[in-house]
Amino acid sequence: MFNSTVARNLLVTTLLLTMVSLGLAEVHENQATPAQQYRFDQIERGIKMVGVAKAQQLRYR
Repeated sequence: MFNSTVARNLLVTTLLLTMVSLGLAEVHENQATPAQQYRFDQIERGIKMVGVAKAQQLRYR
């Protein structure tokens, strides 16, 4: 069952991931050098992996 702490943590995690994703989308709109683009791609993949890991933690709680 969901309680208020789990719901709050899920909401905060979702908001943070959304804000970071929007920030990275804005960076992608600007012309970036290949080195910068590679770094942003790594950050984006890392954020997605953290999101998946967090979702799996909540699923098996």
